Amino acid sequence: MFGDSMVTSGLGVYLEERIVARGGKLFLISKGSSTSATWADGRELQELMTRLRPDVVLVVLASNELFVPNPEARRYAVRSIVDRIGKRPCLWIGPAPWLPEKGIIGVVRSASPPCRFFDSTSLALERQPDHIHPTLLGGKVWADAVWEDAFADGSR
Repeated sequence: MFGDSMVTSGLGVYLEERIVARGGKLFLISKGSSTSATWADGRELQELMTRLRPDVVLVVLASNELFVPNPEARRYAVRSIVDRIGKRPCLWIGPAPWLPEKGIIGVVRSASPPCRFFDSTSLALERQPDHIHPTLLGGKVWADAVWEDAFADGSR
């Protein structure tokens, strides 16, 4: 799992707990304030894919892009990330907005296939004092919703 600070705001902690309980391993790679553009640029993502050789990739990005004025301009970055993930199964966990967003969620949803997209917009998450990052309890609610949607029946 890689992405912005939301990776470590409970979401990754509780997904890791579930994955480890089933015999798996989850690497949490979080770069605070990062965006799809920062992950698309440079070699870091490709180096992670080569070094870790993950079976499944979870992407947690776009929270820092909820209010960009031209979200369509980020389509190239989303496509670049998906291309670097390659043929591995992947899940793009969309952001859980705390204020009305400007369209990035639709861009990510349409540009991220063949990665599956999890829409977090309907989740009511308890937030930290910054009103942005989920508390650990909010992160658990988020992780539970992702798990139930994407992994619970074991068929994906």
